[in-house]
Amino acid sequence: MAIRLWPAAPADLARIKLVLSQGRGRGGWIVWCTLVVAALLAGAGASELVWRERLGPLQQQVAAMKDQPQLLHELEQSRLQMRVSEARSEELERQIGTLNRQLRECQEEVTFFRKAGGGKH
Repeated sequence: MAIRLWPAAPADLARIKLVLSQGRGRGGWIVWCTLVVAALLAGAGASELVWRERLGPLQQQVAAMKDQPQLLHELEQSRLQMRVSEARSEELERQIGTLNRQLRECQEEVTFFRKAGGGKH
């Protein structure tokens, strides 16, 4: 029976896996962990850039909203100044109208006195 097993032995030896070192098992695990950590860091960095781009305009709006009470106060002050200016303008127009009326009356009196004085001479 030993004779029958001998010709099968070289075929069985060719089918056996030959392992030279077991370093691949440990190194593969470390490489995979390193790749996962690198992928997570790259994803976090990319998401940070995307959020900065999206939040930029919102931060500008927030800054504008912080200035809003001061701007509203300035707007109200400007409106009040405009109303005062309009009231002054109306008052000046009324005074100019009064002065024009008085000027016409004075011119009429001067004309009357010239005619009256010119007729006596």
